[in-house]
Amino acid sequence: MRQQRGDWLLMAAYSPDRRAWAVAGQTRSFYSQLDRKLMWQALLVPLVYAVVVLLTLWIAAWRGLLPLAALGERIGQRQAGDARPVGQGENECIELQPITWALDAYAEREAALRQQEQRFFADAAHELRTPLAAIGAQAHVLSQERDPGRQAQALAQLQQSVQRGGDVLSKVLTLSRLDAQGAIGHAGHAPGRIDLGALLADGVAEHAPRALASGHNLGLVPGPAVSVSGECALLRTAVDNLIDNALRYTPSGSRIDVAWGVRGDEVWCAVEDDGPGVESADRARVFERFERGRLVHAEGQSGSGLGLAIAREIARQHGGSLRLTAAASGPGCRFVMTLPAA
Repeated sequence: MRQQRGDWLLMAAYSPDRRAWAVAGQTRSFYSQLDRKLMWQALLVPLVYAVVVLLTLWIAAWRGLLPLAALGERIGQRQAGDARPVGQGENECIELQPITWALDAYAEREAALRQQEQRFFADAAHELRTPLAAIGAQAHVLSQERDPGRQAQALAQLQQSVQRGGDVLSKVLTLSRLDAQGAIGHAGHAPGRIDLGALLADGVAEHAPRALASGHNLGLVPGPAVSVSGECALLRTAVDNLIDNALRYTPSGSRIDVAWGVRGDEVWCAVEDDGPGVESADRARVFERFERGRLVHAEGQSGSGLGLAIAREIARQHGGSLRLTAAASGPGCRFVMTLPAA
């Protein structure tokens, strides 16, 4: 039994035989104080635990990020092009080792790229210096010459030097464009479907007058109807460079055949000549930039040394490859470019 009398709350209970009973009472203020105490405990204890946990996590994160902050400071103090390792070897925090290894590998690749660019521009400057110097000298001779015959000869030499300088500059710009496209991972134009046979036929037709003038036997070997996917202008540049290379570095009277075919899921085209060929040890070097090989220097031929490098880069950006092998019969060179079939 419960009863409230004023501020008091009374509770009474009887024994089963109702001979004895007990009465207990308490003021309502006692219960209010008890409720407030329980409420504060329910709020304060979780709050204390939360503060302790957050403080512990903050200290752990702060101590754990100290090595990362030190790594960031070391990276911030590095100069551009510095290829030294950013890691501290065995003293490096084990959690940071994958990051430092990746940064070191990136720094090495960047340093190699910078060296390649510096060598490229140095070689380009050297290649352009020769025709520019010749242009200057021939222009001076032409301005001083009074004999009509010698004037015509000097003018022809001047035009040849201008053409060579323009060829070098054009190929340097083409290679720079290809490098930029390779860096961003796509070509400059949307790829299209290209008839490989028609592309090669156009290339042979364009070089036919030059072949006749130089005494070369340039021909097209018929092949199947196949298509490739890519940028027509770039693939045409690759074909032109391969034919130009054969015409330039083979003696008069040499045979040059342009052929194509299908092998599995690949399409191949080849430019083969019966010239003196290239030794096996030098076949990899002919694709290097500004590398013209021994035959050029031996026979005094002029060239930029960029045509094969451009052709290989074009093939690579189209998902293919370019390689040099020996001719099918006898001496000579066989440049084979493979591309994925469309």
